[in-house]
Amino acid sequence: MFREEGYEPSAPGWPGDPDTVEEARQSIAGHGIDDVVEHYAALIAELSAPPVVIGHSFGG
Repeated sequence: MFREEGYEPSAPGWPGDPDTVEEARQSIAGHGIDDVVEHYAALIAELSAPPVVIGHSFGG
């Protein structure tokens, strides 16, 4: 829907977001709020235009 309206949707995961639940238990557990904010700030800084951010729960 967003792409049809001219946007470039993206849904990046958390920093170090692994492929399996077991890997997540080992890798994501050590990341705090600062890590998450820095991760998304770096992704946003690479965009060619300011994003429209849509989130929920912690990501909202």
